[in-house]
Amino acid sequence: MSDCSPASDASREKIKTISDARYILKQLDNNHPQLSHWLEWAEPTFSQHAWWPHLNDIMPMAYARMCHRNGSLSQHPRSYHNEFHCNDLCEHLIECHQQFADLFSPVQWAMLSYFSVCHDLQQGLHGTHQDQALIGANEAASYEEAVEINDLCDGAYPERLLDQSHHRNLLKTMIEGSTFGRHGDNKRYFFQGNIAKYLLKNRHMNSDNDQQLVYLACDIDTANVSLPFADYARAAIRIYDELKAHRLLKVSARVFFSDEQINYFFNQQQFNSQPATKLFQQRKEQNAPLLKKTVAAVNALPEDSDTDTIKHTFFSTAQDLSTP
Repeated sequence: MSDCSPASDASREKIKTISDARYILKQLDNNHPQLSHWLEWAEPTFSQHAWWPHLNDIMPMAYARMCHRNGSLSQHPRSYHNEFHCNDLCEHLIECHQQFADLFSPVQWAMLSYFSVCHDLQQGLHGTHQDQALIGANEAASYEEAVEINDLCDGAYPERLLDQSHHRNLLKTMIEGSTFGRHGDNKRYFFQGNIAKYLLKNRHMNSDNDQQLVYLACDIDTANVSLPFADYARAAIRIYDELKAHRLLKVSARVFFSDEQINYFFNQQQFNSQPATKLFQQRKEQNAPLLKKTVAAVNALPEDSDTDTIKHTFFSTAQDLSTP
């Protein structure tokens, strides 16, 4: 394995088989959604394909690891990058499939499904990632773990999702392409947002559809900008709380809920795939003036306002603007 391979941890040790995953998932609250909506969609969509039994096992295995490591069953839960984020991506891809089913092959939609549950598996990785690296250490390690789950999943399958090297390369590009942020320190790799388009310049994809799939994976990862505006505000607060709890935030709450929101929404995030542009772009544009008004309310607060006041103002303003 590469230097970015995920280190041994309790989640990997506890969840090595589909039986392990089912045992872990049974510990969730009865009202927890788990992957129920995805399963309702996926079974009639994929069940006639030879790789379906394998996909139907690796999805809950990855999901269970997210619950155990970063989510509802974690001793150190993350408030945004947890299993509910996986559910959000599944909802986005299901909506895309309902409108654009013929744009991708069934196996491509399956790849997108697996991306949804495994792209942040190692979100909490404390590695030796350097600022000059192009691909995030979290993303590189998440891909390694996704392949590990694919390979160790027990059972006799007619086919496995990642048996073909092309499918592994596609998933690798999808996950690594979701590396997100500002990367201005390295003049060779200056970018804002995700790096999918930069990776696709140097990696051979079999078709334009493969490129569109990589773009769509990254688009559903940042589609929070198209949520109903109060939900967008909730997501922003969860992201802030996670960054603060894990000591990953270098700016104040005032800056995060003003300048950083404007930068993320208008400068960094963009939709590159055809389905996301057609489905989500208009919703984002409808949120744009609401975000500007919400940020203005934060900026109008006294300079010595505490974090709770700033968060409350950000959310209450967003909620008021969202009320018909």
